[in-house]
Amino acid sequence: MDIFYPIEFSTNSITQNPALNFFIYDTIKIGILLVFINFLMAITRYYFPVNKTRDLLTKRRWFGLDYLFAALLGVVTPFCSCSSIPLFIGFLSAGIPLGVTFTFLIASPLVNESSLILFPALFGWQTTIIYNIAGIILAVVGGMIIQKLHLEKYVNQQLLKYKCRCDIEAENGGQKIKFKKLLGYWWTDGFKITKNIFPYVILGVGIGAIIHGFIPQTLIETYLNIKAWWVVPIATLLGVPLYANSVTVIPITEALINKGVPMGTALAFMTATVALSLPEALILKKAMKWQLLAIFFGITTVGIMLIGYLFNFVQYNSKEKITSVNQQPIPAQTVSTSLPSGSEKIEVFVFHTTNRCLSCINIGKYTKAVIEEKFPQDFKSGKITFREVNIDLPENFKMAQEYKVSGSALYINAIKDGKDNHEEDTTVWRLVTNEAQLKSYFEAKLKILL
Repeated sequence: MDIFYPIEFSTNSITQNPALNFFIYDTIKIGILLVFINFLMAITRYYFPVNKTRDLLTKRRWFGLDYLFAALLGVVTPFCSCSSIPLFIGFLSAGIPLGVTFTFLIASPLVNESSLILFPALFGWQTTIIYNIAGIILAVVGGMIIQKLHLEKYVNQQLLKYKCRCDIEAENGGQKIKFKKLLGYWWTDGFKITKNIFPYVILGVGIGAIIHGFIPQTLIETYLNIKAWWVVPIATLLGVPLYANSVTVIPITEALINKGVPMGTALAFMTATVALSLPEALILKKAMKWQLLAIFFGITTVGIMLIGYLFNFVQYNSKEKITSVNQQPIPAQTVSTSLPSGSEKIEVFVFHTTNRCLSCINIGKYTKAVIEEKFPQDFKSGKITFREVNIDLPENFKMAQEYKVSGSALYINAIKDGKDNHEEDTTVWRLVTNEAQLKSYFEAKLKILL
């Protein structure tokens, strides 16, 4: 379960406006992360042998393993570009080398559980392996370049001013400090950083909310469908001002690919969206000077473009082009169901949350079109009904519990002899990228039930 689900649930109860919903949810989420991580890093700075660790990382030759470890830490932390910043700041204040911290900042939104779990089902294993390896290489190389340039002077020095355990105990007359007093110190130390950064969080997320709520997807599709060498840079630059996590943007990427956008172009757009963003830049501006910020964005942007060109090269030169596994044909006549035929009434329910992905929206659109176009008399008479149900709305809580749904799902209720017969249809998710196949399948299924 998502640890931030209570925040999402509360936000959805307050407003259904996408931009306002986005602003409230992300502001609260990043604020909590800032408070918690800065408090945790204050404790770490007190107990952790920072000087020894810093010397260990800087004076010994690790042959790049320190950067690899930072990248792998980014893989297991499922944060968007803005949510990664609190931990990034914590690493800086703990004295971890600058290049290593930037490796984490690049890797965390770029390579995570979404790219590892969702990619195989949507784009195949070949794409998944290449993308994740390329993402880790980009994070490691980007961090190394930043470290080699010795850019520490461009970091906000207030973030680097910290007291170790010996300094604090010396201020206390060399006596051991009581735990209760330490808690107060840790809170003050951590909250000082949070207070300096949070106004920029509000500004950055506010701009992200405006972009999230008012930039039409069709505008992006129009430019990315052009097949030319300069479209990869355009896709990257289009993605940078936007702000979304990988879970949100992966379905959009899938839709772009299935509409003919080259694989590398679509992935460059996705990668830029999750790894770089205007809100992220505004928040980071408080932690560093513009020179370092520009170098970070520049290195990462060039790396993303190279990933895009790599995938386009592989796609155009491979005998078996990289395609979504969802493109494999599934004959409509293979439909199987546990629901009874000869039903008196058929109820189709598309359950969803307030924030919907493109696949969820299309399933609702395609199935409704089948009912209206292929079964107009049954739809008009009420023998077949269609309803989209937002499970985040209070009035739908009871129904969501009855069907045991917690996210997007398509359910069919076939009523026969006055008895309800529920069944979730998961096949539509495998067919959602092929409109014709999905409609053919769903039409065949309804015919069986009738």
